[in-house]
Amino acid sequence: ALKRSRSSATIAAHTMPPSTPAARTTTTIAGDVWSADFPTTPNAFSRTPRSYPRYPDVFVARLDRRQRGSAQLLYSSYLGGIHQDDATKVVSAHGLVTLACFSSSPDFPTTVGSLAPVPPGGGDIAIVQLDTIFSRLV
Repeated sequence: ALKRSRSSATIAAHTMPPSTPAARTTTTIAGDVWSADFPTTPNAFSRTPRSYPRYPDVFVARLDRRQRGSAQLLYSSYLGGIHQDDATKVVSAHGLVTLACFSSSPDFPTTVGSLAPVPPGGGDIAIVQLDTIFSRLV
């Protein structure tokens, strides 16, 4: 349950090729959430919020529409740094998830070789891609 939380979500349809069964049964959502108890999955990139309770954190989740209740949650993770982070767009293709985010966090997660491996903070745009189980950045 999301007690004492304010959240918003941007929903994107899973856009894998039509021949892939997962394309017909899953939905990927992302947004920002003010909550310390947002449900995450065991191998999540981050299982705890970084900026709660002062600012919202980004979340990303993949749901199985064939299931009901908590069984719907296939993968879920927090993503972000110590200041405000917001997901603005989400695209899911071939199992990978790409997020466009706004971040004011100087420690927003990046990968080696990224354009700005150390985000300057203060209001940046970040494009982030997660692996198929949301456990690491790619």
